[in-house]
Amino acid sequence: MRAKCAPSEVKTIIAQALDSVDLVVSFEDDQVVLDGTVKSLGQRAEAERLALISSGLSKVLNRLATTASEHAAEDPVYEAGIESFPASDPPAWASR
Repeated sequence: MRAKCAPSEVKTIIAQALDSVDLVVSFEDDQVVLDGTVKSLGQRAEAERLALISSGLSKVLNRLATTASEHAAEDPVYEAGIESFPASDPPAWASR
């Protein structure tokens, strides 16, 4: 399957829609590859959707990362992991 446009055009479409992001777009075989950083999980999903639609390719490999503050705001498990005890400490339920 051939792409409808160049990777640079896909990047421009995504960057405009998401109000500028740190993004690298490339094509590998029949898929769009997204690398870089976005501000939220919502932006990550939207970038993938836009890449799929604008490129005309059938797959997207989404390697976009979100900022750490985004994880903490949306994921209580992530936040708890930041503040948890050291990994060398045994869990409280472990027999001694």
